[in-house]
Amino acid sequence: MKKIFLGIIFLYFLPSCNDKTFYQLQIVIKNDTKGQLNIILFPKKAYMMGDLYDYGIGGGFRGTVFNINSGDESYLFSTENLKIEPTTLITQVFDSILVNSTDGNIKIKFFPSNVTGYPFNLYVDSSKWTFEIKNFDLRTMFKRNPVESHDYIFTIINQ
Repeated sequence: MKKIFLGIIFLYFLPSCNDKTFYQLQIVIKNDTKGQLNIILFPKKAYMMGDLYDYGIGGGFRGTVFNINSGDESYLFSTENLKIEPTTLITQVFDSILVNSTDGNIKIKFFPSNVTGYPFNLYVDSSKWTFEIKNFDLRTMFKRNPVESHDYIFTIINQ
């Protein structure tokens, strides 16, 4: 009887040990300037909860103001829809995005209709996005959770 019980438990947990790849698409902003950038996001009301915004998959929330150090990147939004263009996704989620350097030399305002302080608008210049596929694991205590992330990266550089 004990062997049957252990066999049933083994068969119950066996499917949870399979590695199933999770696919996501992320919108990423990268700081390729010499200083720190301050990012201020203005998400659409549907994505807001108080002072935080829903940044996509997983139902997490985070602040709309943050800094990115030189050479670093931060993702703005993630989705399971791998077919959406980055410009379309940015337009669906954000009303505008402000980027300022902490030293005051860079002041960029991105809007769906225009941009000030930068030659390219992340809302419309799809050719200025870099596409990368990144593979990593989100580990839990009992199994691997492989992720294939389709990242669209918009890089801010010194002008």
